[in-house]
Amino acid sequence: MSRLVRLIRLEVQPPVLESFLDRQRTNVAGSRAEPGCVQFRIGRSPEEERPGGPAIFYLWEEFRDPAALEAHFASPHFQAWKHWLDSLPDGTVTRRALEMRPAWPED
Repeated sequence: MSRLVRLIRLEVQPPVLESFLDRQRTNVAGSRAEPGCVQFRIGRSPEEERPGGPAIFYLWEEFRDPAALEAHFASPHFQAWKHWLDSLPDGTVTRRALEMRPAWPED
């Protein structure tokens, strides 16, 4: 079974930016410690941001197999992240997840 890779774009409204960063720091650290996690990275894209608008982040997550991704979704750090996200008003943090595939078979 091939790895599962997703690229997630997150738009974070200014009032929750600091809280987002604190919660993501915990989620990233916990995710990287999972045995089925191959890679879990987040970066900010200031070139896409506009004054007063949302902060833009991209999250790259790569898991060994579907069971590893399911274990990630069930983990305490992910559940805490999801609970926080679900508690926000619609549009405060928007996300779009894209499934990625290697460009070359050896990747």
